[in-house]
Formats: sequence, C-alpha cells, structure tokens
Amino acid sequence: MFEEARERLTGAGYVAYEVSNFARAGYESRHNLNYWTGGAYLGIGAGAHSHEPCGTRARRWWNERDPEIYLARALADGVAVANEELLEARSAAGEFVFLHLRTREGLAERSFIARFGKALEETFPETRRLLADGLLERRAPGRITLSPRGLLVADAVFRSFV
Repeated sequence: MFEEARERLTGAGYVAYEVSNFARAGYESRHNLNYWTGGAYLGIGAGAHSHEPCGTRARRWWNERDPEIYLARALADGVAVANEELLEARSAAGEFVFLHLRTREGLAERSFIARFGKALEETFPETRRLLADGLLERRAPGRITLSPRGLLVADAVFRSFV
C-alpha cells in the first residue's frame, strides 16, 4: 500500500519531501521541515511541545496537557511547563540523523560535523553497514539518504541511531 500510494501521488505531480508527506513543488510544510531538520520551535498552549538545539545537546519541554491546569499555571506563573529533558550529545546526534534521514534531502554530512564536531561514521560506525547493505546511499557528495529499500524499513534504520 505504501509503494502504491507513493506511485500514485508521484504520478499526480506530488513530491515525497519526507517519508510520509507529499506536496506539489514549493508547497512543502516549512513547519514540519523545521522539525525534521532539528530546528528550534516553541509550542504554545496545553500539551504543546518545544525544542531548542544547544550546541551538541538539545533541550525539549512540554506544557501541561489538561487545559484547566495549563491555564491556571500559565496565569499564576507565566509558564505551564509540565516537564523537560536535556538530550546528551549522542542522543541529540542520533535524533539529528534520523530526523534528517526522514527527508528527501537526507543528511548533509557537513552539517553533522558542524553541529557535533565529528564525522557521522565516527559517531555512528553502523552507518558503514547500512550503506553496505543498501539501506542508506550517497546520492550526492557528502549527502546520505534512505535508499528505496531503506525507505520500506525506515524505522529499523532509524533505530540504528538511537
């Protein structure tokens, strides 16, 4: 069904700009692309999530889910954060990789080095196996993407980085 949907959508002029999202050229969701490229975002409202890259680490937090509790805390304290987590460097790097791999553009190895200070294969040696097995591929110099076969087992590929 996945392959059939991709074929039909592509035939109708839609581009798969992410594993499970299609759009006509120029109409991709900038909001979602910001998530998949590890950008910062601020969630406002009950249950909203936020994310902030912090060097080689990342911080994320989320608001109270219950609207009544959220409103009471926001009015009393100015914020209604329910919890937060700080991702250590390796976890932040793994998330950075698999989120980028979700996109058609894949992962620019230069951006990984710029953020984390080491080469992808140095941080995640399993990348070599995924390339050799044909689940990842180099489509352009310095850029790694899911292969067509890797796309079918994307979650298994992503687990290699978390």
